[in-house]
Amino acid sequence: MKEAKNDRSGGDRNLISELEEKIERYARVPHYVLITGERGTGKTTIARRLHEQGARSGKEFVNLNCASLTSELLESELFGYEKGAFTGATQPKAGLFEIASGGTLFLDEIGEIPLGLQAKLLKAVEEKRIRRLGSTNERTIDARIVAATSQNLKRMVSDGRFRADLYDRLNILNLETVPLRHQKEKIKDLLLAQLNAERPAVGRKRPFEISDRALCVLESYDWKGNFRELLNF
Repeated sequence: MKEAKNDRSGGDRNLISELEEKIERYARVPHYVLITGERGTGKTTIARRLHEQGARSGKEFVNLNCASLTSELLESELFGYEKGAFTGATQPKAGLFEIASGGTLFLDEIGEIPLGLQAKLLKAVEEKRIRRLGSTNERTIDARIVAATSQNLKRMVSDGRFRADLYDRLNILNLETVPLRHQKEKIKDLLLAQLNAERPAVGRKRPFEISDRALCVLESYDWKGNFRELLNF
């Protein structure tokens, strides 16, 4: 049993090492990246690292959660609009593609984008040109797109819920995150850092500590929400 545990531990270290090596390599190139993996495994953190360690670090890193908006709001956020494009559009507004030009546009939960909007996104991805809502003029953009999802996009493509051509364009480089159950050696440091960050708010002067018994319980727990669940806990 001990030998099997060591084998698993070695495999986990290999997964983490491979992920770190890919982040370092992918940060140096301009290609689009698709980050896949379970919820709460740090996809946003990885996207930001790709930006900050790359040639675009001096420009904007723009983050949009595609699951947080309706189709209409998502379209206006991405592409912007002109004055009078719809009721309430009293001033022109640049979309996130324009704001992120020269930098990185991070599209989290890309699988939540409706099929109808995927066609317009594909045009922007392929041609690097967008058109604001209510405009007849196209604008050139230069944003590196990093997309992320906790869904199985390949299955969604097979089911007709995600465009195959859009998937191919976004998945030029792929990063698979490593869930917390394969990085349990990080639990103690992460939890202590989060607890001690709360010390000023609760008026505590002494640093928090974790007993060996408590740590054993934490490491045996199946963190289905991964790093996010741990920090919330």
